[in-house]
Amino acid sequence: MNPSLIREAADHLDIVGLTLWSSRIEVGRNFNPQVEVGEMSLKIVWGVARTALAKMGREGAASSEQLWQVIFRTEALITKGGSFESDVPSSEETAASGVLATLGAEFLIQYRLRDQWPLNDDALREFAQHNTPIHVWPYWREWLQSNATRVGLPSVVIGMHMLPKAQDAAPSEVEQPKALPGS
Repeated sequence: MNPSLIREAADHLDIVGLTLWSSRIEVGRNFNPQVEVGEMSLKIVWGVARTALAKMGREGAASSEQLWQVIFRTEALITKGGSFESDVPSSEETAASGVLATLGAEFLIQYRLRDQWPLNDDALREFAQHNTPIHVWPYWREWLQSNATRVGLPSVVIGMHMLPKAQDAAPSEVEQPKALPGS
């Protein structure tokens, strides 16, 4: 993590929108959360999926602002019993690996460039990696809690997003090995 690059980007960006871009919920065909009771674990996998620059304003308008868009991907894997080995399983691996349910969402975060800042790709990359999780995390927590309840899973509460230590590499997952409440 490079705080000076993050500060450089933050000094030139305003957040103007955060929306749910896409979502996916998959409950295993042989899993009934109302019947099957037992220890379940939760693993959260997340990260920046992609970024892009876009223009805001009408086509042909005299002035338009630049937007920097970040797609942030999140996924919760609910597993039976103990730990979970691989990062994000393919559909074929899901049943074999003990994944009972997968809840995933992508969020679109849009930032307006405040001025004629000469874009610094390194600063934008650091900002995306370390600031967008902070912006998205409350929305992700609410989305996961609501949708887990809708599909009949026990209450899923994920912790606060914690800033990485300066020496840590890019954060990509948060593991919560405790049993889910109600299981």
